[in-house]
Amino acid sequence: MAYCSLALFGFLIQRLVFGRLRVAEAQRVKDKFWNYVFYKFIFVFGVLNVQYMDEVLLWCSWFTLVGFLHLLGQLCKDRFDYVSTFGVAYDLNSYMSYE
Repeated sequence: MAYCSLALFGFLIQRLVFGRLRVAEAQRVKDKFWNYVFYKFIFVFGVLNVQYMDEVLLWCSWFTLVGFLHLLGQLCKDRFDYVSTFGVAYDLNSYMSYE
């Protein structure tokens, strides 16, 4: 339930702050997400050698929170790079539309 709530909260923030994502931004977020999940999975089970379920849940919760913030930060960086490179001016009405 908490992970679903976090995912919905993330989509809500993304929709309210960034509006509709460009295809390149959505693809980059998806790639960053799977890259993050893969490396943290290797870290938890390979490096830390976690064997008990309570430790796995603790590490999973921590990396979920950090990953959530990391992905939103990366999305902010990508959007800033796009806007500063191409000098795009956003119209507030089209920016906040919920298509």
